[in-house]
Amino acid sequence: MAADSTEIVDRTLRLDEGFLALRQMVTGPAAATSSVASMELRVFREVLAMGRRLLELFFLTRAASRPEAPTTVDGTPMTECRQRPTTYLSVFGKITFQRHRFFASGQAGVIVAAD
Repeated sequence: MAADSTEIVDRTLRLDEGFLALRQMVTGPAAATSSVASMELRVFREVLAMGRRLLELFFLTRAASRPEAPTTVDGTPMTECRQRPTTYLSVFGKITFQRHRFFASGQAGVIVAAD
């Protein structure tokens, strides 16, 4: 399923809200009574979670627009097969996202857009 612009905007707004909440966590009243170790752990966890959400947004944005169709070695144009789920193992954990895959009639194999 391709992402629509509304989903991208919604996720972007949630990321903005998450950053504001993180900033409030380190500068707000509760920060005055937190230990350094406790705050460091909370910030680390929140930044990792935010990094994961940012990478998911990156993949979602890429899947929203179809890349230029590749050609085979002999110049045969590849037609879009469809978007299929792909799993990527990142420093933020395993992320599954939609990816364009291409094929050409009569040709073996599938081509995915280069990263």
